[in-house]
Amino acid sequence: MNKLYIGNLGDSVTAEDLGKTFDDHKIPYSGQFLMKTGYAFVDCPDDQCAMKAIETFSGKVELKGKCMEVEHSVPKKQRAGLDPLEDHFCPAGLMLDTPGLGNKVFIPGFVLLWCFPLFL
Repeated sequence: MNKLYIGNLGDSVTAEDLGKTFDDHKIPYSGQFLMKTGYAFVDCPDDQCAMKAIETFSGKVELKGKCMEVEHSVPKKQRAGLDPLEDHFCPAGLMLDTPGLGNKVFIPGFVLLWCFPLFL
């Protein structure tokens, strides 16, 4: 995976700022920076370049007053905690395993409050 997530960026950071920072540290990148508020994405030509960028920048290089965080970009479907039926991390409810059936049951928080007010 060669796509990088660049986080902890100030609101005033531009794609040109990131390009200059990568160029100054001799880190190759391919394509353009996809800018969002506070973070960005960029592709690297290969995994070695991606690892070099992570090792060089993450927590070590400051850009416009904030220390950049760089890591491999992980698609939404693979991140933990987003799908309550796949993960046990459910801040808005309760995940119960049903042994023997191979299923998981998700009980939303509002149902828990309605059914079990004495326990809260």
